[in-house]
Amino acid sequence: MLVFCQVSDPALLWQKHRDSLAEDLQRQVQKDQNLNCKRDSITEVVYNKCLIIIEDLVLGMSGNHLTNFGLPSPSRVESALDLDREYLRELSYDITMVSKKVADNLPK
Repeated sequence: MLVFCQVSDPALLWQKHRDSLAEDLQRQVQKDQNLNCKRDSITEVVYNKCLIIIEDLVLGMSGNHLTNFGLPSPSRVESALDLDREYLRELSYDITMVSKKVADNLPK
């Protein structure tokens, strides 16, 4: 929408829909950290992660940052929540299983 639809007030759109946009991230944070937060208690950290995801998409499509559209610039300070999905996927291998598979497939 930001890139192709010329939204008249992107900041208002963000304020109005940020809870819905960040809902999945909030659930993931609760699941990952075993937190019992209420649905309404979406933190600034989750909003920031949502903005990072949106900005990455917008950058890929148009080469523009969110500030070019009148939206807040996300903080890209590295934290556990800011690790990118591909990096997390690479870290989530079962090392024991992979080591066994390598040992089984090495020529003897």
